[in-house]
Amino acid sequence: MQAIRLRPASPGQPPYSPQNPAPSSALQLGNDVQIPMPTHAGELLVRIRAATVTRDELTWPEIYVTQSAIPGLDFAGTVVSTSSSNEESPFKPGDEIFGMVDTDRSSVWAEYAVVKVEEACAKPLMLSWEEAAALPLSALTAYQALFDKAGLPRPAFGDLRNRSHNVQETTGRRILITGATGCVGIYLVQLAKLAGNHIAALTSSVDRNRAFLLSLGADEVVETGNLGKDIRTYDAIIDTIGGKILEMCWSRVTLGGNLVSVESSSFGFDQKHRQTSADPREDVRAVFFIVKPSRAQLEEISQAIDLGLLRAFVAESFPLMDAQLAYDQCKQRSSGRGKIVLTI
Repeated sequence: MQAIRLRPASPGQPPYSPQNPAPSSALQLGNDVQIPMPTHAGELLVRIRAATVTRDELTWPEIYVTQSAIPGLDFAGTVVSTSSSNEESPFKPGDEIFGMVDTDRSSVWAEYAVVKVEEACAKPLMLSWEEAAALPLSALTAYQALFDKAGLPRPAFGDLRNRSHNVQETTGRRILITGATGCVGIYLVQLAKLAGNHIAALTSSVDRNRAFLLSLGADEVVETGNLGKDIRTYDAIIDTIGGKILEMCWSRVTLGGNLVSVESSSFGFDQKHRQTSADPREDVRAVFFIVKPSRAQLEEISQAIDLGLLRAFVAESFPLMDAQLAYDQCKQRSSGRGKIVLTI
């Protein structure tokens, strides 16, 4: 099969690692890679139709655990076979599915991949392969940040079918979302609004992004440069940027509120703040987390898509052979909305 593999460092050069990440030129197309096979209960062989590119994936430690690793987490494709176990599977050959593999099992930049049943869900009927692949990691990150980590009540999507953002009943909870036009931010805005919250969307350009963010359900759009001047507080802040913006967010959370960051550079930010700040904000519940696969949550997200409550976004598509170009494009700021996708 065809697959993109990570070529090892050249002889005499230090091995690639998170401290010495591989350049995008190390992403090479192989034409004779062995097709993997399901070997354990609950596994599926999937013919991959589309997969996404995640910014900075070549800096993650998981990708250097094995040699010649195949990158890629998000996927959409068709079930080819299930494991030989007698355990009944919710999927059968021919089923169209989408999902994300766990971060320690990246493997979907390939024609075929083995995924676990709990990492997959039936593909929303109204989505293309590319749109379906663009959804899982970003939407699951948003879902888990809002409802698992920040503790906001989950929306009952079936009850919202005939409602629009303009007539949505609000709870009075005020939520600030940083990086609101980013790959995760666009789902944070939509899901938080569907849960009935008042949404303040932080963006680098109100002029460029205001209409788009309001169309997603934001109630107000805040310029990033104005955050330091904003004296309002929020019941929860979901951060996708990290750095200085995250530092400023501490003073914007209400007593007993939640501050959640999904930006990879924010690991341990709560301990660092409380050890170094004159105001450690012990009253704030702060957490950084890494998204985990969840079939149950994907099913809820899929329901919201099929009901027309949630929109999926594809910024750009590339063929598998152009994975290096796609990765380079992903690292640059783009005016496109959503994920960059590889078609296979």
